[in-house]
Amino acid sequence: MVSTSRQRIAVGGMAGPPRLSGKEIVLAVDELDKAAELHPADRSIHEGRLFLCLASGQFERGVASLELSVTQHEDAGADTWLQYMGSFPRSAAEQAVAFASIIVRAHPKSTEALVTLGGWQAVAGETAKARDSLTKAIAASATDAMAHWRMGELLEQEGDRKGASRAFRRSLSLDGPFAEERQAVYDDFVEQAPQR
Repeated sequence: MVSTSRQRIAVGGMAGPPRLSGKEIVLAVDELDKAAELHPADRSIHEGRLFLCLASGQFERGVASLELSVTQHEDAGADTWLQYMGSFPRSAAEQAVAFASIIVRAHPKSTEALVTLGGWQAVAGETAKARDSLTKAIAASATDAMAHWRMGELLEQEGDRKGASRAFRRSLSLDGPFAEERQAVYDDFVEQAPQR
């Protein structure tokens, strides 16, 4: 069973909200596709299309939409596109990795983008790629609490409890989001230490 604190940290980028459904949503996305072709400089059209694609569970279409949006709006910062990462459920980890990869390609120096990509790569079971992304994120910003936290999750997933504990403790020593939740999850982690 996953603790409430662990769920809250996951919601910070790896859980996803309820889905919208219906033919109307599909038709609305179709109309936004047409509008984006007519007015490619209007970023609000692109963002509306991304929102509807992801909220309706059209993840592959969302990935394709992001590719076009990033190309047409090179001036948009990584945070413009990262805000949509919370729309992916864990069951769409493959598409989340593709989405985050586009953001990292467009913003290779964004620590948050690298952390997000690494976290989703871990969820998708791409542990070597996750380690690479998270290592780059930590190298870019050694004081990023979530970079260390996601590395700890990866190490825990791989069965390296000592490494995970070091990464979690480093994360807890830094300012960052979900401080109370991270502490609660770490406390649970310590309590679940293997008995000898």
